Amino acid sequence: PKQEDMSRPDIRDEALFDAFEDVRNDKTPTNWVLYGYVPRTSQIRIDCKGEGTDMYDMTDNMSDGKIHYGFFRFNVNGVFKFVYIAWCGEGVSGMKRGTFNSHAVFMSKFLDGYHVQINARTEEDLDEDEIRTKLKSATASHGRRNLKAREQSTESTAAASTSDAGIAFGQNKADSGEFTK
Repeated sequence: PKQEDMSRPDIRDEALFDAFEDVRNDKTPTNWVLYGYVPRTSQIRIDCKGEGTDMYDMTDNMSDGKIHYGFFRFNVNGVFKFVYIAWCGEGVSGMKRGTFNSHAVFMSKFLDGYHVQINARTEEDLDEDEIRTKLKSATASHGRRNLKAREQSTESTAAASTSDAGIAFGQNKADSGEFTK
């Protein structure tokens, strides 16, 4: 049998993107999504998502022995701001821990448009008051491009190599090298 490429996470399932967009959409009640892995694979899945405005609703679902990627919407003085959390619990084994850094960078590109990134190993790394303080001073988001920039990027990458297209969803989107629909 063909061995799976573990060098990058598998995010082909469009439900992953839909859950992310649900958090980004301020007209939905969904405030957060937590991603993890299908056991013994590099395939990303939705572990859970929720409507709670308390970050601990999400972090209560994080495990010391697992890697998670979270995306959370905060309301800061009437303005929505986003946090990307890359979680590598202290109980994660050496092999998985070794892939965490590259996978976390990959996921940060998938979960674009965040204002603050938090790399965490323990619950103490996820102090909500500290995060809110960082969000209050954050003025711009990371990586979110407007529609025109996305269209231009799609056109310019359509003929390019698909070596970085593992980030894309589904077969038809892999050709463009884009995250977006």
